[in-house]
Formats: sequence, C-alpha cells, structure tokens
Amino acid sequence: VEELARRFSGRVAVTKVNVDENNDLAFEYGVMSIPTVIVFNGGREFKRFVGYYPGLAREMVKTVESLL
Repeated sequence: VEELARRFSGRVAVTKVNVDENNDLAFEYGVMSIPTVIVFNGGREFKRFVGYYPGLAREMVKTVESLL
C-alpha cells in the first residue's frame, strides 16, 4: 500500500485503515480478512484484493494503471 501511495502520488488517493480502530468501516465494506485492498473508481468499488500472494503488488499496480 505504501508503494502504491509513493508510485501514484498526486494522481491517486491511497488510504490505509486500521480495522481494529475502525470496526464500523470494516463492517460497512465487508472486510473479513487482512490484508484487504479495495480499489475504487468514481466512488464505487472497482476491484478487491484479499490476502497476500506472490504478484499481488504487480497486480495492484496494473489495476490502478488501467484506471488512469
């Protein structure tokens, strides 16, 4: 997430939320596993990444780039 924020600084809003401190937000978005990364486009959920796996960072970058 930090790498996405650096890479797309000034072009994309990246926010990290601590679900222990923001239970309501986690519930609202149905976050059941950590990490969960939700990509929004136009205020709507575009894609969701759940868990960590090889190639995750590359896939997230490609997803964000596809929206720019």
